[in-house]
Amino acid sequence: MEFVAILVVAILVEALVEVLKGVLPGTAPGAVWPVVSAAVGIALCVLAGVDLLVVVGVDVGSRIFGGVVSGLIVSRGASFLHDVWGRVSEAGALHR
Repeated sequence: MEFVAILVVAILVEALVEVLKGVLPGTAPGAVWPVVSAAVGIALCVLAGVDLLVVVGVDVGSRIFGGVVSGLIVSRGASFLHDVWGRVSEAGALHR
C-alpha cells in the first residue's frame, strides 16, 4: 500500500472522529477522544488491511498486529503520519 493511501486513511480517521465530536457535543470528556480516535483508526486499518510496517519494509508476520500499529499511528492524525514518514525516509536515505 502506498504512503498516499495511508495518508488518506489518516485523514478519514480524523474526519470520522470530528463527525462523532459534532454528533456528541459535550457528552464525552476530552480525554475520551484520543481513545475513540485510536479505536476508529485500528478498526479501519484492520478491516482495510492497512499495514504501515510492511510499507516501510518490516514484516512481523501478522497482518492484525500491523493493522493495530498502523491504526494507532493514523489515529494520531495526518500531520503526525507525515512527520513519521519524513523521518523514516531520511533514515532510509542515510543507510543507502
